[in-house]
Amino acid sequence: MLFLHENKKQASFFGYCDDWNLIQEAHMSRKGILHILWNRTSHSKSVYCDDQWIVLPANSIATLTSFYHLKMSESSKGIVSFFFNREFYCLRDHDHEISCNGILFFGAQSIPLIIIPQDKRKMFESLWNVFMDEFKIQDIVQNEMLLALLKRLIIQITRIAKESFHYNQLEPSRIDTVRKFHMLVDEHYKAKKKVSDYSLLMGIAAKTLTNIMLVAKQESPLQVIHNRIILEIKRLLLYSNKALNEISTELQFEDIGQMAKLFKKKTGFSPIEFRRSILKMQEQLPKGNPAIKKGKSDIYRLN
Repeated sequence: MLFLHENKKQASFFGYCDDWNLIQEAHMSRKGILHILWNRTSHSKSVYCDDQWIVLPANSIATLTSFYHLKMSESSKGIVSFFFNREFYCLRDHDHEISCNGILFFGAQSIPLIIIPQDKRKMFESLWNVFMDEFKIQDIVQNEMLLALLKRLIIQITRIAKESFHYNQLEPSRIDTVRKFHMLVDEHYKAKKKVSDYSLLMGIAAKTLTNIMLVAKQESPLQVIHNRIILEIKRLLLYSNKALNEISTELQFEDIGQMAKLFKKKTGFSPIEFRRSILKMQEQLPKGNPAIKKGKSDIYRLN
């Protein structure tokens, strides 16, 4: 099942799909897609993201920005996707409305996995039903209704995430500090590689930032910075033809050796070993249903 609400004048879209074969190839070709993946089954399901399989427990949600490359297989059946672009709803510009950035999206941490508590599942299923009804109604207020429902969904997920990720142990101002740090790393990781760089931007001591992250049970600030850098190196190795010296220059390392040393320390592979092994493995992954993709390509306007 595929629903798509699209405004061609504004180049905006918002959609829902419960069969990844309908959209897999299209999503790999279209830019700027944000995903809310929801495993609505009672069993764990898997989705392949960049260089690894991510396990979504039963009744869990994962949120991903457009930086991630997704593939699914038979083991992914049961994972549904709400997807949209910044033209439909810009999370950065409207963070004051939903306060999810740095927690669900645009953070330097690993992919957030949020398990829906038992007492919240009925509410999420009711919201899903409202979405399904609204997608079938095409009138002049459909855009606003879908936008309102998306906001509600994101707010509810964020509330659970704050509790699950121990944010609620912090004062509101400290929560904003953690969120701001994650967002700043996501924005400046190429040029700024020291904790002191970010503490200076935030107007707090590096030790204070480290202590706040510790109380929030987050990774250390330096680990967060390194993780974001490694993530970008992986993407450039897998999805570009750039040589190592080009990647090193783009990420503003002093030389290739400095980049390779960090990569080896964090992954156990040299950059070249990683590129060869992962690309070989990706060749064996499912590529979607070409016949279905051909029939739907006009909807997604892949060019």
